[in-house]
Amino acid sequence: MSLTVKRSIGVEIIVDASFKKEYIGLLNQLITQCDQKISEFDDMLELDDLDPKFQVYINEKRNESLLNKEQLRIQIKSIKVTKDGEPFLLTTLDGYQPLVEGQNIFDIISPALLTIKDGVIDSIHS
Repeated sequence: MSLTVKRSIGVEIIVDASFKKEYIGLLNQLITQCDQKISEFDDMLELDDLDPKFQVYINEKRNESLLNKEQLRIQIKSIKVTKDGEPFLLTTLDGYQPLVEGQNIFDIISPALLTIKDGVIDSIHS
């Protein structure tokens, strides 16, 4: 019998000046997209014949966009204070792990970690 379970995989990058510049640029583009969505939601909310149920939905989506924008700003602050050569947790992904009898429980419940350096996978820790 074999089983497969979902497992978290952290992706960290060893920071350098070029990564910081590119990453901050990407985050700023995403903030601009959030601003555009928020503006579109504001325009919709100004419509006179807007269904109240739809208004609640639009407000929820607007608030989600505001939250996303704030999270992006926090990421910018975090990467700015990270020194060159230090690891920075970029994201967490879901992966799948096959289970076998006799396997160490910590191999299963501990998150795996991919370390990226100079744009390539430098190490894999599980």
